[in-house]
Amino acid sequence: MSAWIALSDREENEAWERVRLRLRFRSSVSSGQWPGILEPSPFKTFSVAHFWEAADQARLEDDLESKAAALFQACTEPDTRLYALDWQHECYWLQPHQLTPRERWIVPAFPDGDYHMFLSQDLGFGWFGHPWEHSICVFGAPLLRVLDANRPELFAKVIRALT
Repeated sequence: MSAWIALSDREENEAWERVRLRLRFRSSVSSGQWPGILEPSPFKTFSVAHFWEAADQARLEDDLESKAAALFQACTEPDTRLYALDWQHECYWLQPHQLTPRERWIVPAFPDGDYHMFLSQDLGFGWFGHPWEHSICVFGAPLLRVLDANRPELFAKVIRALT
């Protein structure tokens, strides 16, 4: 069974509408409009700008995805599906427990030019990657409880937090 299932048009429209209403999502390249969502409490937002200067980008991206998978698995039951939203691209259900160690992430954990979001269906916890701020916000008590024990290497600098 694949870890990635394409959202239907209806599911995708409903997901984006919920994100706009609940998280107040807005896309903008202007720093005055960032962080792009109303960061739900509790949260930690990390700068990932140093990725672009790193000599070992592939290793850092692998570390980010393997630790994101572990976080999502630790916070979900085996049959749980998360929203995997990629701004202006096809979106998916992600079944974290179906991810294999070397599987290519269809929606990358790293915001490589688009907003990338991994969200519980009730939007109670999630991961919001901002492509222009070069940041990733991890929010919700379930994810934050396990984050420090398995923090990605890229998460060295907290730029905002409310815990």
